[in-house]
Amino acid sequence: MIQSSFLNLMKMRSKQLYNYLLALGLQDASKEEQQQARLRYRRAYKKQWAQHRRKKKREVRFALTPEQFKEVEQFCKSHSDEQQSPTALARILLLEKVLEVQNIPNRKKLENIYRNIGLVINTVFQSGDKKLIAELESIEQQLQNYLKQAP
Repeated sequence: MIQSSFLNLMKMRSKQLYNYLLALGLQDASKEEQQQARLRYRRAYKKQWAQHRRKKKREVRFALTPEQFKEVEQFCKSHSDEQQSPTALARILLLEKVLEVQNIPNRKKLENIYRNIGLVINTVFQSGDKKLIAELESIEQQLQNYLKQAP
């Protein structure tokens, strides 16, 4: 019996599993005990493999008082098109500062204003008031330049 279970251990393809079972002293154990040990080894191996493959995230964490958090939430509600979470907005603002790019809050609203100014210019252009047209085109150009600054 001892000889046959030891031969079963020798037939294993994985040296790590073989060494694991030998370290536990299961060369004289029954087939069931060896099978249980193999399952434990396999679970531990999968867990270790998954941890090794897992991407490591870099995080920046900081704490806010409840009052500060309420102010940040209000800022998020008033300065973003879609209701961004405070964490998402903090990420955007931090990257904006570090990468020196400009974030445009309420970008969609500004783009709608830009389109509406274009429509007004076309309407006024048809009426023929050249001074008003020039002023509106100047405003449109300023808004267009502002919108081009940010990604």
